[in-house]
Amino acid sequence: EYARVLAAKDPAVSERFWAEHLAGLPGPTLLAGPSPQLMEELPRPLVHTLSAELSELLRDAARTRGVTLNSVLTGAFGLFLGARTGR
Repeated sequence: EYARVLAAKDPAVSERFWAEHLAGLPGPTLLAGPSPQLMEELPRPLVHTLSAELSELLRDAARTRGVTLNSVLTGAFGLFLGARTGR
C-alpha cells in the first residue's frame, strides 16, 4: 500500500512542498556529534511494544489525516529529535 502511495505522488510537487516548508531554516541538524570510539560489540536493540489500544489510536490518527502509520511514527520521531536538539 505504501509503495503505491509513493509511486502515485508527483516528485515535483513534493519538492516544492519541502522547499517552501524548509525555507529559512539555518541548516541541517547534525545529530551524530563527535565520532565515538569503535567498539567490538554492536549496541543492543531497544524494543518497545505498544498496547493494542495505543496501536489502534495511532492507526486512527493516520487514517483520519489521510497518511500512513509510518508517516505518523516518522513525524513523532522528528518531533522527538527536534526536542532533543533544540531545533
